[in-house]
Amino acid sequence: MILKITGKIGSGKSTLANYVINLSQREIIGFRSYFDDSKNSLYLEFMNGPRYKIAFRDGKMVGIKETLDDLAMLLNTVDTTGKVLFIDEIGYVEIVSQKFVDALLNLIKRTQDGVIVIRENSPLRGELDGIGIFFEIHKVEAT
Repeated sequence: MILKITGKIGSGKSTLANYVINLSQREIIGFRSYFDDSKNSLYLEFMNGPRYKIAFRDGKMVGIKETLDDLAMLLNTVDTTGKVLFIDEIGYVEIVSQKFVDALLNLIKRTQDGVIVIRENSPLRGELDGIGIFFEIHKVEAT
């Protein structure tokens, strides 16, 4: 089963995804994206692997097409057999690279189990409508 988590910024999407993924007894593959401390650079980091700068701020975040094109080749080589896919998160900068978008969608479609965080306003959200279960959250609170 693929669980897709979406919601507003700060609603707890990543917190919930990390909790769910930590329950898994299987090998976790995939990546997470995060900002540097200045919030001017966005990085994609593979699980237990390298990180790549995929966007920079020029008023708004601008995806780096060349890097995302290169990462598409890596996504196409990921073996999902018996593993759980974890992606945190899919946003909007990815759309500058059709190669990356295609490879990402292919990766998700050939995955049996996964947890995917999708930014609420991601243009790729519609592309994922027919895959897995969407879980929209408004706020996660730890008690």
